[in-house]
Amino acid sequence: MANELKLAHASPAALISSPDLQRLRRISMGTVVHPGLQMRRYLSGGSTLTTAERAWAEELLAELETATQAHGDMRREQFVLISKMLLTYPVAGASSESGAARGAAYLEALDDMPPNVLADAIKRWNRGEVGEHDYRWAPAPAVLRAVCFKVLGPIHEAADDLRKLLSAVSLDRAIDPTPIE
Repeated sequence: MANELKLAHASPAALISSPDLQRLRRISMGTVVHPGLQMRRYLSGGSTLTTAERAWAEELLAELETATQAHGDMRREQFVLISKMLLTYPVAGASSESGAARGAAYLEALDDMPPNVLADAIKRWNRGEVGEHDYRWAPAPAVLRAVCFKVLGPIHEAADDLRKLLSAVSLDRAIDPTPIE
C-alpha cells in the first residue's frame, strides 16, 4: 500500500483509480434523519470500519487533499508549464512585453492550482479533450482555469466520499436520536 500511495502522490488520477480507494468507495451506507439534527450516515449491514480500513481511508483522504491544494513554492513549476504551453501556441508578431503580460495573466489566474493539476489540464488541452474549442491557440487563462477545475472534480468527489465514510456511525448510534458530541 505504501508504494501505491507514493506513486499516487505524483498522479491524483492514479490515486482515485487505485483498487483500495475504489473498494472503500463501494462500501454501502445508509442515512437516518432525526428532526432538528443533521443527517447521520451508517454502514449497512451493521458493519463498521476496521482500524486498518479507517487508517487507510484517512491516509487516502490526506493524499487527495494534498493533491488538490496549492502548497510550497509552486510558482517556478507553474511558470515552466505555462511557458512551454505558450511556446507551443505562439502569437504572431508578439513582443517580449506581450509575452510577459500573457504569462503574468496565466500565473494570476492559476496561482492556486497545483502543478500536477495544471499539467493534466494542459495535456487535456493539447489532446483536444476539453470540449468545443479552437485548439490551434492557447486557451485563455480563465478557460485553462476551468479545465483545471474539471481535473479536480473527480478528486474532490473521491475525497467527499471518504469524508462521508469516515463520518459514518454504527446503525445503533444512527437511530439513537441523542445528539452526537
